[in-house]
Amino acid sequence: MVFMMPMSQYNIGKYINKLLVDTGFFESDDLDTNAIEKIIMWTIGGNPRSIKRLVNSVSLIQIFVKHKTNDDKKHEKNILNDKEEKILVFSLLCLQIAYPLVYSLLVEKPDFVNWDDELAFRKTQRSEENIEAFKDEFEKAQLDEDFNEEWEKVLYRICYERPLLKPRTSDISRFFSYIKDELLKNNQKFIGKKIAYILTQTSVTSVSSTAQGQTAKTNYGKPLIDYLKEISEQIGEEEELTKEELKKRISELIKKESGEDIKPNTLNSLLIRATINDSNRRSFYINEKNMEKYNIFYFVDEHNKTESMLKKYSPEKPPIGYKKYYTKKDTNEKCEQIIKNNNS
Repeated sequence: MVFMMPMSQYNIGKYINKLLVDTGFFESDDLDTNAIEKIIMWTIGGNPRSIKRLVNSVSLIQIFVKHKTNDDKKHEKNILNDKEEKILVFSLLCLQIAYPLVYSLLVEKPDFVNWDDELAFRKTQRSEENIEAFKDEFEKAQLDEDFNEEWEKVLYRICYERPLLKPRTSDISRFFSYIKDELLKNNQKFIGKKIAYILTQTSVTSVSSTAQGQTAKTNYGKPLIDYLKEISEQIGEEEELTKEELKKRISELIKKESGEDIKPNTLNSLLIRATINDSNRRSFYINEKNMEKYNIFYFVDEHNKTESMLKKYSPEKPPIGYKKYYTKKDTNEKCEQIIKNNNS
């Protein structure tokens, strides 16, 4: 068992402050004890190993700071002042140590206030919706101020299936809200730019990690939808396949090219998204803007989709009279479109 410092008996904020001053990272006048304490509570807490890693990371960054050129420093002043920069570096180091998966998500898309449903789908393939309790828990969570913004809902979805992240999701949300509403309250239009800049510094302490069981979704080597397109190119114009035959081909191709096994729930979600007349695809961020990218197959028998065969969808020779299902991007209205000719 990892020893944890008892927070009620030990002022962790002051302790960390002293360590940061001792390393030379902060001047004593620059310290905001309240901010430090909040960030610590939402991230690494009183774990001595995490605190030790934090101090080592700060010390390493100090070495790089000493080797900055005057041009570097002049450029940086146009982005953040010294105090802003240091507190943000400290914050992202804590995030990196406590939640490596969430940190990697921030590296991928630094402008976290613009995290959207498409990003959530890309990370989870909606697998969280296969858990019976998710719907009710998600609806209740959105009534709380921690999860009432779009980017917070994305965070909730991504953390939901990860046992060690799920109970800390509110803390993670509050951490990001504090950065947005307090640390960068005067620069909210440029959050992505400023976070991206800070990440160039914290990257020197980043390690590839699956710490705490927070393993990211399997890397299949390329977007999964590309595998379906490859399968489609191999299928003849009049060839019909059962859903199970198609799944088998997809699974085998992914295994052959990436060496990874695709999870059944992920495969089901993928095929739903790629089948133009499966009404369930409207729950998978298919809209009028991106629809053509995902129109790959269709059910031959629209009246018995459970047992229907599937065929490849060809935009040059579309199946006249069949339906395409999608959701309007701006309003989330569920729509259907009947194919009348090559242009619809």
